[in-house]
Amino acid sequence: MSKPVGPGMKAGLAVFGLLLFLFGIHIVNGALANPGTDADPIVAKSYVDEKFTQSQQQVQTLQQQVQTMQQQAQTLQQQVQTLQQQLAGLPSGSGSGQYAVLNLKAGQKLLTGENTEIIVRTGTCKAISGTQGNMADLTSDNANDLPAGTAIPNNHLIFSSRQDGRGILTESAESWVVVRGTYTLP
Repeated sequence: MSKPVGPGMKAGLAVFGLLLFLFGIHIVNGALANPGTDADPIVAKSYVDEKFTQSQQQVQTLQQQVQTMQQQAQTLQQQVQTLQQQLAGLPSGSGSGQYAVLNLKAGQKLLTGENTEIIVRTGTCKAISGTQGNMADLTSDNANDLPAGTAIPNNHLIFSSRQDGRGILTESAESWVVVRGTYTLP
């Protein structure tokens, strides 16, 4: 004969069943959680070793990139120094975009390079033609060509488009000339 179950026993069984159910859920959650996640913060040594190795590889890659960039910076600094030395060695007004003021003596020639401008300020100078043409007087009404031996008017802008022997010859005791572009004084 079975004993009837009383109300205290029913409550005890209900609590026991609830605890058993909650314990089962906890075991299932623990079994489903991946190691190293927020659900299971305990990680395996192999996981830590893998992440450490990846970090070391990234550090080595970054160190190599820094070393390459330092070498490139050094090369660029050397190139800048070379260019500065070359720039310092250029004569005043020679291709620098600046005007150079020159004092030419009687019989002295000034031969122009490409795209050179000349203004005779004082004195008497004559045009020298090149192998491929003449210089142009840009101040005149029609931008006249200046054939060899033509007197160059003072304060006129004279243009030489080529480096082919074009230039000016000083005829007076001295002439003051303003030049922009490349030139030589042979």
